Amino acid sequence: ESENRYRTIFENTGAATLIIDEDTTIELANAEFERLSGYPKEALEKVMSWASLVAAEDLKRMMQYHELRRKGSPGVPRDYEFRLIDRQGREKIVHNRVALIPGTGKSVSSMIDITEQHRLSEELLKYEKLKSVGVLAGGIAHDFNNILTGIMGNISLAKMFAQDPDKVVQRLGEAEKAAYLAKELTRQLLTFSRGGAPVKTTAAVTEFVQDAVTFALRGSRLKSEFSIPPDIGSVDFDHNQIQQVVNNLVLNAEQATPAGGVLKIEFQNQRITAAAGVPLPPGEYVRIQFSDQGCGIAKEDLPKIFDPFFTTRDKASGLGLATAYSIIKRHDGLITAESEIGRGTTFTVWLPVSMKKEAPAAASPPASSRGQGRILVMDDEALVREVLGEMLKRLGYAVEFAEDGGEAVKIYQVARKIDQPFDLVIMDLTVAGGMGGKEALQQLLLIDPQVKALASSGYSSDPVMSDYRAHGFQGVIAKPYTVEELSRTLNRLFGR
Repeated sequence: ESENRYRTIFENTGAATLIIDEDTTIELANAEFERLSGYPKEALEKVMSWASLVAAEDLKRMMQYHELRRKGSPGVPRDYEFRLIDRQGREKIVHNRVALIPGTGKSVSSMIDITEQHRLSEELLKYEKLKSVGVLAGGIAHDFNNILTGIMGNISLAKMFAQDPDKVVQRLGEAEKAAYLAKELTRQLLTFSRGGAPVKTTAAVTEFVQDAVTFALRGSRLKSEFSIPPDIGSVDFDHNQIQQVVNNLVLNAEQATPAGGVLKIEFQNQRITAAAGVPLPPGEYVRIQFSDQGCGIAKEDLPKIFDPFFTTRDKASGLGLATAYSIIKRHDGLITAESEIGRGTTFTVWLPVSMKKEAPAAASPPASSRGQGRILVMDDEALVREVLGEMLKRLGYAVEFAEDGGEAVKIYQVARKIDQPFDLVIMDLTVAGGMGGKEALQQLLLIDPQVKALASSGYSSDPVMSDYRAHGFQGVIAKPYTVEELSRTLNRLFGR
């Protein structure tokens, strides 16, 4: 009677159920497991090992669970998922619950096929991703169309004022401002989407944040108030990326306080220990708090504010705080938020204190000064070659051009043979369907170990941009750039 009772329960659990011996042999299988696996009982019971039904990618993990469970090791999960291979070779995702049978080395394993639920979940995730991309694309298109209106409108006006140089300069100046906004938007998008590695230098983060906040608040009703104790540690950070973080936090505070107010920025040295309750490795950190007295963030929204595309405001792409979070993580730091409706929000940023000495401030070279020498420009975009060529000629350099890395190597070789070597090579890192700058430079170094090369890219996330010396370059310049930025970069390279 007892055996019949348990046999009835075993056959009617509603799940595919096995009793598995200590050596992994299947001792008993119910009808539901026959349907799941496609094998009849006589092919399973006392014949097959359950391990032969587990997908290769999951087998090691499953065997570890099997052995540790019998040793009585703590923390072995009772519920987990794995991929089962049926008689037809089809992969099925199953949810498994396992328990040892007291007084034996055997275990009972109950499985439910969740393959269809997984498929539906993946479809839903794809749909949500497409929706998110649609929101992002719409926001970016909206912002870029506004910026392009400023660029194109001002250029067309400049053409109309061709006989009035002052008005031409004014209109072109406005177009340049709009182009700068486009550059900032693109940089934010690239930093978030491709995860650019920071190009770090050691500096006083207090002075930098003060300058960045002051710049971001120009013309704003919001005022800043700083609290900076002496001896705040220096930090290794990427100036452009941390400026993005500051800009995004200031913008968030501005939008939360449309009538104006005070944004308090407080610095503090903090030693993080294992008992501090902050999810960071123990060590010395600079803590920076940005506190406003604005409208605050709803409790249910607070856990989502660093999620990509999440926003509570109209006409926003939802990238600002997600980008800030991504940047701070890549600086081995942490950003958190505390808020209360009607009482304001505080963002706290932790950045590791540098173990290096702060680099001495370099004297700023003139914004735009003339140079001399021969420069080879390699870029697959004709528009870039033309504009960069005109910039370099205007700065006093002789210029030649190549469309890809292979052509650049040939031109460089010929120039050396005829005793007209190049003083510098400016190379685009990414060439569609051709040799890029990184590969071309390796060939040039074989020809001329003293070659001087400048990496140029529209992808700020390219690893070469953050560690250019490791790849043989002497400097980098991120697209887009102005004549003044190009001139400063060349002056540094040529020691002027």
